[in-house]
Amino acid sequence: MPELTRYTSVALDPKKWVNAKTSAEAAIQTGIGESRLLQLADDREAPHYRVDGGPPLFHLPTLRKWIMENRLEVCDGLVWPMDVVQVVTFSGQSADMISRPAQLRGVDDLVYIDLTCNWAGVYFLVRDNRVVYVGQSLNVASRAACHTDKEYDKVFATPCPKSGLLELERGFIDVLLPEYNNCSHTKLMKRKNA
Repeated sequence: MPELTRYTSVALDPKKWVNAKTSAEAAIQTGIGESRLLQLADDREAPHYRVDGGPPLFHLPTLRKWIMENRLEVCDGLVWPMDVVQVVTFSGQSADMISRPAQLRGVDDLVYIDLTCNWAGVYFLVRDNRVVYVGQSLNVASRAACHTDKEYDKVFATPCPKSGLLELERGFIDVLLPEYNNCSHTKLMKRKNA
């Protein structure tokens, strides 16, 4: 984050205070919570007006400019190259045609896999329509087939580039807490949710 600029360096026009908004109105318009906005004003960071020592009032165009220059962080998100995310079709078995577990209903690009799926992704071992294990692999079908020590009747997967496999797998494990994922972190999460 860039070094903070004190509001005195932002050009506040004294004639514009009559159009200034309360902290509640400014919070709605800028996306900064009202308590945080008040804190920034009290710390004399955010540009604002005060009439006779009263509550801060904010001129929205000036405040927005200050936010863009001092507080706005742009996160482009993860770009998944299309050459990594492959469309896989086989014998008409899309995840929509197979009864998908309720836990996975919101997962986009979910497919029901068989041994022909040779792409990278996060996979879900399912028994009695409940996720019992979450894993990740560069070849989901061959890796899922290695789990001969686990009881499951279906395998689903969602494509993911190699760079995001661990993070996506960890996110699903933290949310689903499958019975066969027994690392120390998962055991701790299961105890907290018990």
